[in-house]
This record gives sequence, structure tokens and C-alpha cells, in this order.
Amino acid sequence: MRTGDVKAALRRYFNPREYALMFEVSNGTGANARRHADAVVMNLWPSRGLLIEGFEIKVSRSDWRRELSLPEKAEAVAQYCDKWWIVSPENIVQAHELPALWGHMEVLPNGSLRVKKPAPKKNLDTVTPLNRNFVAAMLRRASEVDAGEVEAAVRLKTAELEKQYEARVERAVTFRAREAEKVLEKVRTLEKAGIDLNTVYDDTTAKKQFALGQKVDDIVSRISYLSYSLKSALEQVTEFEKLVDTGESETI
Repeated sequence: MRTGDVKAALRRYFNPREYALMFEVSNGTGANARRHADAVVMNLWPSRGLLIEGFEIKVSRSDWRRELSLPEKAEAVAQYCDKWWIVSPENIVQAHELPALWGHMEVLPNGSLRVKKPAPKKNLDTVTPLNRNFVAAMLRRASEVDAGEVEAAVRLKTAELEKQYEARVERAVTFRAREAEKVLEKVRTLEKAGIDLNTVYDDTTAKKQFALGQKVDDIVSRISYLSYSLKSALEQVTEFEKLVDTGESETI
């Protein structure tokens, strides 16, 4: 799983009508930009607290261990956030490794997010008040489109289109197989009529073989009729002989 896939999962998770989601947010602008968070989200409704939450994305164990060894890296942006999260694929972060004030979300193989450990809300007096530099950094990212997120969205759409294409191909193959079976059935019918398609090279040959097949069918029908007539005649002769024998016996 790539960083762009995790960003796309965050985009799907946070409703844009309720949250403003920004990626690669620095702790300031210009010369003041020294550290950045992979994502920052701000709730847009006073009734929900207008909370600001920061996210670090980790897609490998080595990257996660490096994050733990540099606490000042996260603090540069985390100081302005009411909550701080680590977002990762499965089996990257172990529960006992998380600092007490950090939450953890996992991205599942299907692209959905699952909260493994809720991020506790900091006390207001421990959150650094927003300054113009940080607000400017957020607004700058709010107007940009993240390339990794776009790439992940394209891959997802491509995968969906490939599945649709495979389904169409499977339906087409099934249809063609059924049509082929119908043709084979017709071929078997022709062969029963005496037409050998392996020796048919032109229409004239086909017509001759078809005519021959019809003649054979006619001959078989006539033989069957004659056999029936002969059998009937024999039965009549046998019956006549019985009558003759009966008459002679009565005369004696």
C-alpha cells in the first residue's frame, strides 16, 4: 500500500461538508516552514468543537520506527492540534508502541479506515494557539490537489473499470460458447443426414451430399415400409393357413 492510497482513504473518511482536509501541511510558510504533517483536518461546525486533528502516515515498519525516534518532528505541527493520529496499513504499528496522546487508524485492504485506538483530546491549555504562519500554511494546502491522492483515485477507478471489463468479457465468452454449441448441434444434424463437412469445399459438393443424405433417408423409409408390408402379408398368409387347416379338420 502506498502513501497515496492512505490519503485517498482519509479523503473518503472525512465528509467534506463537515471537515476541511489538507495534506502536507507545514508548521509555517516561507523560512518558518521546518516540519510538516502528512495531513491536517479541521472540523467546520461549532457544535462539533471546531477541532483540529493532525495525521502522520506510515506505510512501513522502518518509517514508523524512525518517527518514534524523532518526537520533535511530530511536535512541530502536533502542538497546534487537539488530536494527533498515526494512520497506517495493517501490521505496521503495535499498540504498545503508541505514545499515550496518539491515536491510531488502520487502512484495510478494501480502502476503508478503522480506528484501532481513539486519539484523546488534549486539554485546551496544552494546545498552542494558532498563529498566522500556521493558518497560512493550512490555507495554502487547502487550495491544492495532492498528486498522490489523485494517483490513488485513478488506480482505484482503473481497478473498477478492469473488473467491469473482465465481467463483460466473461459474459461475451459465455454467449459465444452457447452460440458455438448451437452451431455444433447443427453440424451433428447435418452429419446424421450424410453430409461430411470435412470433405465439403464448395456449395456444389454440399448440395450433392445433402441430396445423397435425403436419398438415403428415403431408401431407409421405403425399406422400413416394405418390411412392414411384408410382415403384414406373412401374418395374413399364416392366418389363411390356419383357416384352411381348420376347414379340412371339420370335413374329416
